[in-house]
Amino acid sequence: MKYLSVELVGAIAMNNQSTAPSSIKVDTLIDENDGNLSKGNVSLREALAAVENGGRITFAQSIASQDTGFGQGVIGLSLGTLTVDKSVTIDGLGADQLRVSGANQSSVFSINDGDDATVSNVVIKNISITDGTADAPSGEVAAAGGGIFNREQLSVINSRISDNSLGITGIGNNTAEATLSIENSIISGNRDGGISWMDGTIALHSSEISNNGGKGIRLAATTAAYDSPDNLFVHVTDTLIENNDGDGINNAGNTQIKNSRILNNKGDGVASFSYFGESFSVEGSTISGNSGVGLRADSDGYGSSRVKVTRSTISGNVDGSITSLGSFYSDGIELRESVVEGNGDGLLSGGLFGTKGILVADSQIVSKQGAAVTAARITVKRSAIAQNQGIGLDGATVLVENSSITGNTNGGIFSVSYYRGATESNVEVNNSTISGNGNRSTQAGGIYSGSESDFPTFVRLKNTTISNNTGTQAGGLLIKPPEGNTIDAIDYGNAVKNTIIAANTGPDVVGSVESRWHNLIGDGSHATVFIDT
Repeated sequence: MKYLSVELVGAIAMNNQSTAPSSIKVDTLIDENDGNLSKGNVSLREALAAVENGGRITFAQSIASQDTGFGQGVIGLSLGTLTVDKSVTIDGLGADQLRVSGANQSSVFSINDGDDATVSNVVIKNISITDGTADAPSGEVAAAGGGIFNREQLSVINSRISDNSLGITGIGNNTAEATLSIENSIISGNRDGGISWMDGTIALHSSEISNNGGKGIRLAATTAAYDSPDNLFVHVTDTLIENNDGDGINNAGNTQIKNSRILNNKGDGVASFSYFGESFSVEGSTISGNSGVGLRADSDGYGSSRVKVTRSTISGNVDGSITSLGSFYSDGIELRESVVEGNGDGLLSGGLFGTKGILVADSQIVSKQGAAVTAARITVKRSAIAQNQGIGLDGATVLVENSSITGNTNGGIFSVSYYRGATESNVEVNNSTISGNGNRSTQAGGIYSGSESDFPTFVRLKNTTISNNTGTQAGGLLIKPPEGNTIDAIDYGNAVKNTIIAANTGPDVVGSVESRWHNLIGDGSHATVFIDT
C-alpha cells in the first residue's frame, strides 16, 4: 500500500483495505491529484481527499523554500478550487512561509460537506490565502467564493487572506453552530470586500480587516433567518477595521464590539438594517473618521433597535455619530462614559439621533454640525452637551441632572409636545447649568417648551442656572402653552425652585411659571409669575 511509504498517522492495512489517516503531511507545492502518496508527492489536494473526518493536515518545512513557478513557498492551484468536505484542521507553516494561491483562475477553498443537516468543523491556521477569483459574480454571495467559500463552521487562525476577489463568503445555514471565527488574522486588499457572510455568526478576535475594495464585514440574512435572530451576530474584540471602501461593518443582525477600532471606512463605521430589530453593544472602542455615520441602527419593521455605547469615542464621522431609526418600537440609545465629538450631519445630525429614547450619562457630546441629541425622550445625567452647531437637546420629554448645556448654536433645550409620538412637552432640569446657547435668530436661547396641538407643556427647574443665552423671543426660558389655552402655571406644573434665570440676551422668562422658594429672575416683564406662599 502506498500509504505505508509516507508520513501518515492512523492508516492501517488489513485485508487489502485501509482506514483513512488521522494525520497527513503535505510535502510538495505541486497541485496534483494522481493518487501517488509516496514521499515527496503528497499534495494539499490529495491530503484533503485522503485524511479522515476530523483529521489534521500539516506541511513539511522543506516546501517553504521550494518554488514551482508561483513563487517561493506558494501552492499554485492549477487544478481549480480545493474542496473541503469534512471536518479537518489545516495547519500551515506560518502566513509568511506558506501561501495557497488561486492564481487568479479559481477560488482557493470551497468548504461544504454537502449536507445541510450536519455542520463540519474546519480550522485553517498559519497560512496565507491569495489570488482567489470568484466562481460567480460577487453579488451572488452563496456562490461567489474568492479566498474561501464556506457553508460550515470555520475558524481562521494566525492567517492572512489577501488580494482575492472576496476574502471569505458563504452561508451559515442559520444554526447556532454556524460560526465564522477569525483570530489573530489579517483580511486585507480583497477587491470586492473582506467578509460577506449570510445567516450565521461572525466572531473576530485580535484581527485586522483593512483596505478591502468593498465592505469590511457584511452579514446578510434571508427571510428564514429572522425566525432565529439570535443566530445573526457579529462579535468584534481587539480588532482593527480600517480603510475599507464601503461600511466597516454592515450587519442584518446583532453587533457586539469591544476594545476595537473602526476607522476611516468609506461608508458607515457600523451599519445595521434589520426588519425585526437588533442590538448594538460598543465598549472601550473608537469609531472615527468614517465617511458615513459612525454607528447606525435602522429597524424597518416591528423590531426594536437597542444601542449601548460605553467608554468609547465616536468622532470625526462625516454623516453623524449615532442614529437609531425606523421603528417606534425602538428602545433607543444609551451612551455612558463616552465622548462624541466632531461629527458632521450629512445624514441627520452630528450628535445622537433616535426614534424613541436616548440616555446620556457621564459623557461629553460636541458635534461638528447639527443637534447634539434628538429623540422623543432624552435623559442626560452628569454630562456635558457643549459647542454643538445646532440645538443641544431636541425632544418632547427632556430630563437633565447634574449636567451642563453650553455654547450650542441654536439653543440649549427645544421641547415640543406631540413630537415623535409623545403627547406632551415635559422638561425637567436639576442641579445643572444652561449657558451661552442660542443666537439672534433662535426663538429661545436656554429652554423652549411649546405645544403644537392641544397637548400640555410642563417645565420644572431646580437648583439650576440659565444665563448668557440669546433668543429672539426669550433669552432664558420660553413656555408656549396650547394656543388659546388660559390654564395657569399652577395647573400646568411649570415650577422654578432655587434657580437663577438672568443675564440672558432677550427676556429672561416668557410664559407662565410658578416661583417656589428662592429664585432670581432677571427680566420677567413678559412672564406671568406666580409666587408660592
